[in-house]
Amino acid sequence: MDVKPNVPNKAKITEDLILSLCIARRISPATLEKLAVRLSHLEAVLDAQTDAGNQHAHI
Repeated sequence: MDVKPNVPNKAKITEDLILSLCIARRISPATLEKLAVRLSHLEAVLDAQTDAGNQHAHI
């Protein structure tokens, strides 16, 4: 995979966007950590729903 040194990848762009939003909205590291926990919980719920849906498809 050729990566050009001056071309930022999507993950870096996304991280920069999140950091910019945190700075602009004065979101503290503690608040950002709480948001990360909430995101983790939401992803777990969505994964469980997806797994449940896949199990029904196999029955």
